Parts: sequence; C-alpha cells; structure tokens
Amino acid sequence: MPFIDVRMLPKMDPKTLEDLMVRLQTAVSEIKELKLAPSQVTVAFVPDQLSIGLGEEIIVEMRKIIDKPQRTQEVIQKLAERVKGVILDRLVYHHLSQCKMIEVFAEVFGDPKKNAIAEWHRD
Repeated sequence: MPFIDVRMLPKMDPKTLEDLMVRLQTAVSEIKELKLAPSQVTVAFVPDQLSIGLGEEIIVEMRKIIDKPQRTQEVIQKLAERVKGVILDRLVYHHLSQCKMIEVFAEVFGDPKKNAIAEWHRD
C-alpha cells in the first residue's frame, strides 16, 4: 500500500484537502498496472513547524510502492507525473498562485532503479 506525503502546504481549508486526498487516491488507482483500489492509497498532509515559504514549493513523497513485475520504471514515472498533475490542477491553479515549484518523488520498495521524479517549475 503506497503512502503519499504532501509537504510544504500552508494552512488550508479541510474540504480542499479532503478533495485533494480523494483525487490523489483516484488518480493512483486509475493506473491499471498498479492494481490498487483508492482505499489502498494513504495520503497524508505533513505539517511544517515554520511558516516561511509554505505554498511556494510543494514536495510530494510517495513511499512503499512495492516492486512487482508490472510496475515498471515507465509505470512509476507515469504515477509521478499523474500525481504532479493532480497537485497542479487541484492546488496550484486554484489555491496556491504563489507556488513556484512542485517536486514528486516516487520510491519503489525493492528496486530503487524504478524510482521516478516529476517536476514542475513556474516560468
């Protein structure tokens, strides 16, 4: 069961975060090679003790993606890109106009060669 930790967010409306959680779970479950139901994807919004720079850079860490033959590096890259797209669509474009960068790190448990990164930088 993968864990998705979203970091560096400012304080946000709980309904916005709940919507984001559901959309992330759905986006992951729609990648057929992962063979996951939305309920098998855990999403956490990690609080930060400093408020400096929150919302300017969003870091997403996906962990505990268990290595399986159908979970190729290309599939994991697609996963990272899909999660980045959800963050852009649901947060940056609607709530965080100050955001300058998103970094998504997908770590495969059992085969680090399959790890993937997706990035977005505001021009």
